[in-house]
Amino acid sequence: MTRFAPRTWLAALLLAGLAVPSFAQDWTGRGRQAGSVIDEKGEPIAGATVKLWPQGAPETGPKPIATDKRGKWRFLGLAGGVWLVRAEAEGFAPYEVEIRITEADTNKPLDLRLVEAKTAVARANPGLIEAQEAIARGDALLEAKKGAEARAEFESALPKVEGENRAVVLRRIAQAQMLQGDNEGAVTTLKGLLAEIGDDPDTLTLLVDRLTYLRREEEAKQYVARLPQGTSLDPNTLVNMGINLYNENKLPEALEKFEQVVALRPEWADGYYFRGLAELGLGKMAEAKVDFEKVLALDPNNANAGMAREFLKSL
Repeated sequence: MTRFAPRTWLAALLLAGLAVPSFAQDWTGRGRQAGSVIDEKGEPIAGATVKLWPQGAPETGPKPIATDKRGKWRFLGLAGGVWLVRAEAEGFAPYEVEIRITEADTNKPLDLRLVEAKTAVARANPGLIEAQEAIARGDALLEAKKGAEARAEFESALPKVEGENRAVVLRRIAQAQMLQGDNEGAVTTLKGLLAEIGDDPDTLTLLVDRLTYLRREEEAKQYVARLPQGTSLDPNTLVNMGINLYNENKLPEALEKFEQVVALRPEWADGYYFRGLAELGLGKMAEAKVDFEKVLALDPNNANAGMAREFLKSL
């Protein structure tokens, strides 16, 4: 059995002791910090997340902890210096504050007061909440087919929003104009929006729909070409395009549009009816018979069901 001389044993112990700090983390020390997370009424917020880190070193510091049922939190083993404290909780805006921690004395408990997210947004931008409320009222009026009233609500919200929110409101205004029968006004609104934000798919598809409705097919094609690859037009828009082509005796082109409608809305009886009409015009009797039968199978009470039955008698 090997024996160490007292002096050798002591040296080994001292070396081991000197090695310890090299493994210690820079932020560790003897400081302690406690506190609570509360709402604006002073009520505790349980389950809030609290994180501490030394100033300038957000990747370090102790692991985040959750507050207890009384909203309390506590960290131990902190080095003295300037620290950042951040508290987060669902439904509240995050709160961050800078504090100084000492190792020699007890640090005063820190209350982190969180403000509800909706309240924080309202304080930062009071008009935004008003705008959101006006948009909600406008949406309800659109649903009720009250175009003039809906447009008034959307126009009241417009000066209070920006960015994507502004685009949303302008599209709503265009929809209200359509409901009022002001399709030319809707086209002007949508073209103005495209000039602001570029080739946005939602705006382009809405514009194509109105231009098609107004039988401005050649102009509509210019905007169809600007749609991002893979973007699908609304089936109603495609039906209108197909009907216009059918009326112009461009049956192959009309059939192509109606085929797109069926692909997008296979459960929609009208798509099969219009495709059947185009097929009849092109002499594709067997295909037309299948489509008219599909109309009756999907929706026997469809507005076009009577005509579908008449066509089937002659096929």
